[in-house]
Amino acid sequence: MTDADHRRVVEILAFATNLEHAGDVVDKGLFGILAKQAKRGVAFSRDEAEDLRRIADRLMANLRSAAALLVTGDDRAAKRLVAEKEVFRTFEADATAAHFARLRDGQPRDMETSALHLDALRDLKRVNAHLVGAAAYPVLESKGDLLPSRLR
Repeated sequence: MTDADHRRVVEILAFATNLEHAGDVVDKGLFGILAKQAKRGVAFSRDEAEDLRRIADRLMANLRSAAALLVTGDDRAAKRLVAEKEVFRTFEADATAAHFARLRDGQPRDMETSALHLDALRDLKRVNAHLVGAAAYPVLESKGDLLPSRLR
């Protein structure tokens, strides 16, 4: 194999490995949350369900972008996918703030579903991070656009 072929094989294997890790998060994390909900007989509030639907829709779009990136290697698309990590961090931060507000207000039923909602958002964020790692980081690294660390 040429060096370019070897690099491509490594990229594809890294992509597959990251998708496998994302699947593990869904299997062990998100499915576990659904099982807890069923066992406890609780349901997400309308707002919580809508939050999860919105972020899941965004995650599905990011999955399509990651798959396209594996094929195209487009650095602009890679940068857009990396920027999605901030969107997911913001979703989680907002949900965490709302959760603590519920705790302060002492709403016991809301606290239980709110905690499960936070767990689901964190798992969705982790899945998104695996997609970024699978597709965007290799493209940006090959172009010299990836810093070795986010620290200054």
